[in-house]
Amino acid sequence: MELPHFKWPHFSRIHLGRLHLRRPHGDWPRAGSAAQEPHAPRVQSHRWVARQPYWTVGAIAGFAAGGILMLLELAFSAATGTDPWRAPRLVAAMLMGDPVLQVGGYSLAVLAAALAVHYVLGAWFGLVLAALMAPFRLDSSYGMALLAGAVFGSALYLFNFYLMAAVLPWFVELRGWSTVLGHIVFGMAAALIYRMLEQPARAWLRRGRAPAPGAMKERAGPDEPRDPRP
Repeated sequence: MELPHFKWPHFSRIHLGRLHLRRPHGDWPRAGSAAQEPHAPRVQSHRWVARQPYWTVGAIAGFAAGGILMLLELAFSAATGTDPWRAPRLVAAMLMGDPVLQVGGYSLAVLAAALAVHYVLGAWFGLVLAALMAPFRLDSSYGMALLAGAVFGSALYLFNFYLMAAVLPWFVELRGWSTVLGHIVFGMAAALIYRMLEQPARAWLRRGRAPAPGAMKERAGPDEPRDPRP
């Protein structure tokens, strides 16, 4: 009588430090499970985490977005036929006081003061936006960054022309749909620029950072000799 052929299961070796274990293939996770699909899409959580923003990138993003906002303001003035130097005087009044609002027209001193205030505030608001985007991971994608920037710009409009108007009453004159649109574009541009520059900055810091002690030991493959020292 011929005995049935018995096939021994094939075992694979797993190296865990100095401990060697053997497990049959049948014990591995089944095909199609989460462990076998490393490229499965992940849902990004936007809850607060301790994540440091890139302050320099945030300041650059706000500064550049401030330039875009200034171009939009000039375009709106040209399209509506209003005085293009009125908005700079309203901004320069934060430094120079009410007397600059009593006259109109071009003034080099008023323009310089307006540019200084405009770009300093733009860089500052870029830092605030970076401080919000980093811990909540709002820079996880371009779409999320644009949405966060639009919400930030809307909130910034309410803050500037409703809350700050109690201290700077001449800001009421700047309320309107064009200012709302300009602030939304400012927020979206700042968030987009931050998202574009943040990834190269992160990669540059990783390349410039020295490997931590023991990093090469962790990278060693299972069949490579390991350092016998603890």
